[in-house]
Amino acid sequence: IDGGAIDRVIHIPGAVTVSITGVTIRNGSVGGSGSWPFWAGAGIANAGTLSINNSSITGNVCSTRCWGGGIYSTGALTINASTISNNQTANVSGIGDGGGVLIHGNSLNINHSTISGNFSSQLGGGIRSEGVVTANITNSTISGNNGGASSGAIFAQNGSTFTVINSTISDNQAGSVGGIRVVAGATVILKNTIVGKSTGGGQAGGDCSGTITDNGWNIASDNTCGFTDPTSMNNTNPMLDVLADNGGPTETHALQSGSPAIDAGDDATCAAAPVIGVDQRYAPRPEGAHCDIGAYEYGATPPPSGLISWWRAEGNALDSIGTNHGTITNGATFAPGLFG
Repeated sequence: IDGGAIDRVIHIPGAVTVSITGVTIRNGSVGGSGSWPFWAGAGIANAGTLSINNSSITGNVCSTRCWGGGIYSTGALTINASTISNNQTANVSGIGDGGGVLIHGNSLNINHSTISGNFSSQLGGGIRSEGVVTANITNSTISGNNGGASSGAIFAQNGSTFTVINSTISDNQAGSVGGIRVVAGATVILKNTIVGKSTGGGQAGGDCSGTITDNGWNIASDNTCGFTDPTSMNNTNPMLDVLADNGGPTETHALQSGSPAIDAGDDATCAAAPVIGVDQRYAPRPEGAHCDIGAYEYGATPPPSGLISWWRAEGNALDSIGTNHGTITNGATFAPGLFG
């Protein structure tokens, strides 16, 4: 669905439940000095309950005092197996926050997805929260976003809580704090996660700013995240390849041979919900002695193209949006079309 750079693509009012699956939403454009919904969400403005599945939100521009280049949401938002990329806020003039996603109150869940190449002139190139937000990011990649003034990857404030598990946050940049910035009573909890410093121009302030809750098995490329758990590593190069198509529905940073993230994750976390024994590509974890830190499992093979679900000899059958279709036993057969 192409907005032709003349208007927002989709507006979802309150008290509405919407599911978007297998759609590209692009070239939306909004801007101005009016009140909501006229100055936010060039791709999607959501005030209802929205799930985005196997879709792409890309190339949308919110200019002149705008929030949320790709998505602005005051309602509940879930993003599954999707890409939010190359969206912008305030690319011409004015103040703009949340280049990829700006969540204002309510909840945000991101699974098996990539937030990449988004730009904000002020705060939160990838994601910005405003108000009390409960955000969960699992098996996902936040990469190559530019936060302009501050916070290339995530800007969390005003009592928001972000829980990030088995994800990779890398190659983001901003005038200060290239990665995660935590302010005004917000909480960011990391587990089994990689936070890597951007190498691009304008990078300053490193991987983190503010208090990060270290729940263990994390890697940061500098010491700004202040990891204290004995299983976590500061000042450690995670040895990532560039963002690329490594199989699965969304692009990922593959681990290079010899990466300290390999076999260094917490197996219990990888096996339990919400990770459920797969990586971002739906490849099985662990591959080797233990599961890996980050969104990518080294040496694991994702499902064939077009078959996003993955099952083992015994375990749960999950489709691309995390629906459990029951327990799989060795030798079981499946109805055609069950997994897409």
